[in-house]
Amino acid sequence: MIRTPKIEEIDRIVSLHLSSLKDGILYILGYDTLRLFYNEIFNDKSCFILAYYLNNKIVGIAASSEDSGKILDKVKKSHFFELAFNVLVKSIKKPILPFKLIFSAYEHIKPELMFLFVDVDYRGGKIGEKLVNETSKVFKKRNVGKYYITILSSNLKGKRFYENLGFKKIKQFSLFGEKRDLYEYIIRN
Repeated sequence: MIRTPKIEEIDRIVSLHLSSLKDGILYILGYDTLRLFYNEIFNDKSCFILAYYLNNKIVGIAASSEDSGKILDKVKKSHFFELAFNVLVKSIKKPILPFKLIFSAYEHIKPELMFLFVDVDYRGGKIGEKLVNETSKVFKKRNVGKYYITILSSNLKGKRFYENLGFKKIKQFSLFGEKRDLYEYIIRN
């Protein structure tokens, strides 16, 4: 069953995110930073989160925004010192991290399916596909005709997943020192 999760489920969502998506800057920055992002997503009307439940347990998430850059800006503005401290702590193990953050310009992608992940124990059951289909329905209700996703260029399995659903690669770019591909999905009637 797919429905909007409650904010009280944020800790399960963040934990599932970290165990399912082991790449990207938010993974590196860890639990506390990722929780700040999800809190903003829950509280911003331009965003929505869909959760796939099995036996009342969240096993998949699709988090989307009509303007994901706005979420990043809000987190940076509202939680600057928390983020700076977290980057400082993480840079002890990854000294290049502050430079990646400083010298990377985030391109505002509008609208965007920001995160899609499924618990590793439940993959292969079309949960991701169902979450993408439901995401498209919500965007359509919001009068959005197309949306985007970014994915690591090296993630061949993930790229095949999106391509099989009808996403088209439109460009490659670098973000935080990682090559990423931008895909577009046009919502059909």
